[in-house]
Amino acid sequence: MFPSKHGRGLLTKSSRKAKKVVPNLLQILQAKLKFASTLAVKPASLLAIFALGRLKARGAVEPLIEFLKSEAVPEVEKVAAIWAFGEIGDQKAIPVLVLFLGNLISDRPADEKMFAKGIAVTEDEFKKRWRWKVRDWAEEALMKLKPEIVELFRKVVEELDKNALFELAKEYRSEIVAALTGLLDGRQRDWVFNAVWVLRELKAVEALPKLRRLARRAGPHLREYCQKVIAELEEFSRLPRAVGVG
Repeated sequence: MFPSKHGRGLLTKSSRKAKKVVPNLLQILQAKLKFASTLAVKPASLLAIFALGRLKARGAVEPLIEFLKSEAVPEVEKVAAIWAFGEIGDQKAIPVLVLFLGNLISDRPADEKMFAKGIAVTEDEFKKRWRWKVRDWAEEALMKLKPEIVELFRKVVEELDKNALFELAKEYRSEIVAALTGLLDGRQRDWVFNAVWVLRELKAVEALPKLRRLARRAGPHLREYCQKVIAELEEFSRLPRAVGVG
């Protein structure tokens, strides 16, 4: 059934209002990035992100990607931006979301009620997410955009599935490496071991600094394995650039 002329008029009017509001919302985020030295969690920034997500503002995707990549942005606001990507539904956000699949930070929202209202869930529903890590929010957003990525990543880190790794690495190799190096900071022993194994399979020489730090603080068994992988990656890094990863 097609909407009536009256209904179409309301939709057009609503979309025109959204187009006028979005630039103002983006200016709030740009101002936040501009004054990076004074960044802190502020209601204006959070509300702007929530509004962009609820408006499904596709024009906000690239500015939000820039915002999300900034190290100075508080984790709470990054979580809000990750949520917004899931609401907007633009595939361009997928690579940056993959980066956060290894982020094990569980930063609590500064204002639980405001956050729950911003993402349009009840307080009871939000309490279920209270202990979510950043990676959980990234998984939720990716499930709306491309759920097979979540399934493949889980197979890689939980089952050491080489076929799943090959599928992911074809398009998202650098993002997967970044996510795996994040897992190295975790306390889930199996995932740490598995992340080291996957980095070895990917010949991820860019992960060497993180692997060396892990080896220094790890227990005997993990340290021995890390040292073995480090030696292999160092040897691989000395090969001519023409030698690719199989």
